[in-house]
Amino acid sequence: MATINMVSNLLNSLKEFVKKETAITETRTKKITLKETKKEPFEKIYEVHQVIGSGGFGTVYAGNRKSDGYPVAVKHVLRNRITEWAEIQNDVTKETTSVPMEIFLLGKTQRVNGVAHLLDHYEYVDSFILVLERPDPVIDLFDRITQAGSLDEDLTRNYIVQLSKF
Repeated sequence: MATINMVSNLLNSLKEFVKKETAITETRTKKITLKETKKEPFEKIYEVHQVIGSGGFGTVYAGNRKSDGYPVAVKHVLRNRITEWAEIQNDVTKETTSVPMEIFLLGKTQRVNGVAHLLDHYEYVDSFILVLERPDPVIDLFDRITQAGSLDEDLTRNYIVQLSKF
């Protein structure tokens, strides 16, 4: 139980750090730049398979890029479930647009090892689709703790060291 509390406290601290860092970054730059060219429709590039996760913010599906079979995770998020927004700039058109904070943060972590990289995103009238890397096998920390019970001290220390590098 102490291990779960320690990991939970660390994750909460990490969320606060990211929130503060994002506020500082937004104050300094007000936006990030995403490289984007005219894209093909989502359905033409990707195929979607079974649900691999769902929660309050969206549903995640296993998928593949049609051109080469590359495994992807396709996250569908309803617009009315998005609570935080950020500004991004298209480096081709120089237009600025509002996107979910998740897209903004994933854009800032493209070079961070251990973070699923955002490969693409699509905006629709009622939702967003995020296309991310899908490593296999993979399990998130919550599911790991749920399935295996409490974590031993060495494994917890290893996770905390990895999180602190973020």
